[in-house]
Amino acid sequence: MKVIKIILIILIIAALVLLALHLMGKTKRTIETVTHIDAPPEAVWQALTDFDSYPAWNSPLVYTKAPGAVGEGFSFHFVNEKGEKGMEISPTLKTMDLENGLSWQGSLLVPGIFDGTHYFRVEAAPEGGSTLTHGEAFSGILIPFTGAVFTETESHFIAFNQRLKQQVESAPPAP
Repeated sequence: MKVIKIILIILIIAALVLLALHLMGKTKRTIETVTHIDAPPEAVWQALTDFDSYPAWNSPLVYTKAPGAVGEGFSFHFVNEKGEKGMEISPTLKTMDLENGLSWQGSLLVPGIFDGTHYFRVEAAPEGGSTLTHGEAFSGILIPFTGAVFTETESHFIAFNQRLKQQVESAPPAP
C-alpha cells in the first residue's frame, strides 16, 4: 500500500510540473527559417513538390512513400553523413498548393508527447525572385527536455533551403 501511495505522489508531482510547464508556454516551440531564391515562386514550388527528383539534389531525405493527396499519410527518413538511416517519420499531409504552402503534421508515438507541424511557404519577393519560409511548430510534454534537438533541426532546415536554392537557381529557365 505504501508503494502505491509513493507512486501516486510521484505521478501527481509529475502532472503538476507538466501543467506548470504548459502554462508557462514551455511545451511549445517554433523554428522558422527564411531564404531568398532568385527564381519565380512557380519554379521553387515545382522543385519543392517534385518528390521523385529529391534524390538528385536532396539525398539526406528519402521518401518511403511520397506525399500524395491532402489528408493522406506518407513516410520518409533521413540518412546521415555516414549513410545511416534515421527514424521513419509518418506524418499526414495537411496542405499542398502554392497559395497555402506545403505542410504536414505528425506525432511521436501518440499526440501530446512530441508533435510537429512542418511547413513551407513560397511567396513572390518584393525585390524579385521568391521568399521560401520553412519551419516547424512543435508542441508536447517532451518539448522542455529536447533543447539540443532544435538547434540541430534548424541547421537541417537551413541546409535543405540552400540545396533547394541551388537546385532551382541552377535549373535552366522554363520556356
